[in-house]
Amino acid sequence: MSVLDNSFGYLLGQHSETGRKEQAIYYLSKKFTPCEDKYTLIERICCALTWIAQKLRHYMSVYTIHLISRLDPLKYIFQKPMPTGKLAEWKIFLNEFDIVYITQKAIKRQALSDHLVENPVDGDYEPLTTYFPDEEVLFAGEDIEELYTGWRMFFDGAANFKGDRIGAILITESGQHYPASAKIRFPCTNNIAEYEECIFGIIMAVDMNVKELLVIGDSDLLIHQVQGEWSTKNVKILLYLHCVKELCRKFTKIEFKHVPRI
Repeated sequence: MSVLDNSFGYLLGQHSETGRKEQAIYYLSKKFTPCEDKYTLIERICCALTWIAQKLRHYMSVYTIHLISRLDPLKYIFQKPMPTGKLAEWKIFLNEFDIVYITQKAIKRQALSDHLVENPVDGDYEPLTTYFPDEEVLFAGEDIEELYTGWRMFFDGAANFKGDRIGAILITESGQHYPASAKIRFPCTNNIAEYEECIFGIIMAVDMNVKELLVIGDSDLLIHQVQGEWSTKNVKILLYLHCVKELCRKFTKIEFKHVPRI
């Protein structure tokens, strides 16, 4: 595997029974996203390895894989005592594979991966969306459904290079789901996007004549400001806060709960 500042390439090969010959099986190259470009070199190697493991899962899950690279991403991932964020996701996903790191030397096949990384394939980037392929491990934390059996509303959104997108999902008392999403057609910050999606979801609940609602989101700022625990100094945010409080008056009971992003 070869990793540069904005792209990476890899070659999957297999030794013959004698161990003297290598057979090329699969090779590919890919550009990093603008966000991934900002990673450190070792983080880019970890990101590339995770992406490769998803593509070659059917090979890597049944064989021992010898990883040949300039740096050891396995040591960086698995020797962290308390990994968080993307590092924790990489660790969970790669934990199922039997990967052995080998220091890169003068290897004939390395010339192919070096060529691939210098000539990445143009095309739409495929995001890492399959960290957790098993539905049984998609949830971690307290079970909100057991603690609150009424209507619930989850909201989330992001302002990034792909645009400003918001989404919300309403869950009825019987467990029926009503998802909705939209795209904001004006530039905004992440905090404004969080308020937009919260208002978006609350309006959905008002239109469905919901009277009691639990609003759940990962925006620490929004939840604490709505609850009055944090002050609001930004004039633009203040207008959104007033809008949320006006909508809250349409319910007989409405609660806000913060769930950490992790």
